[in-house]
Amino acid sequence: MSAKKSRFDGLDVAAMTSHLKRTMLGFKLANVYDGSALGVNSSASGGGNDKAARGVYMFKLADPSSGPAAVPVDASKDEAKRSDGGENKEGDNVTSAKSSNAAADSKRVMLLIESGVRFHPTTHYSQSSSGSSSMPSNFAMKLRKHLRNLRLENVTQ
Repeated sequence: MSAKKSRFDGLDVAAMTSHLKRTMLGFKLANVYDGSALGVNSSASGGGNDKAARGVYMFKLADPSSGPAAVPVDASKDEAKRSDGGENKEGDNVTSAKSSNAAADSKRVMLLIESGVRFHPTTHYSQSSSGSSSMPSNFAMKLRKHLRNLRLENVTQ
């Protein structure tokens, strides 16, 4: 039996940098979250307390091509249907709103980074934790201040 892998090696890092280059280049950083506030466990120590999650951060990246300008375009199409006298059922509005929300959600990616251990895109995001009253660490606040709205231009090993 082999032991459970707890850290990335050089091959893992090369594979992940290649994946990030293909999927996330050009995305803008929307926010930085502290892993301890989100309830993310550190894989290196295996614990679930705040000290175990130290050095774990979540970067919320958004595709700039699917910004808030995409929603008014759908709204203007609905307006054009109504002005042309075309039949516009209430169900059509609901499905178009759902599809535009789904498209916006698919263009957002969470990147989990655990310092010195691992990094990978993830879909884990606890909504209940985001509304908690715990303050992010000073380092997370500093990252937010200096990195928010910057574009991911390159990923290297």
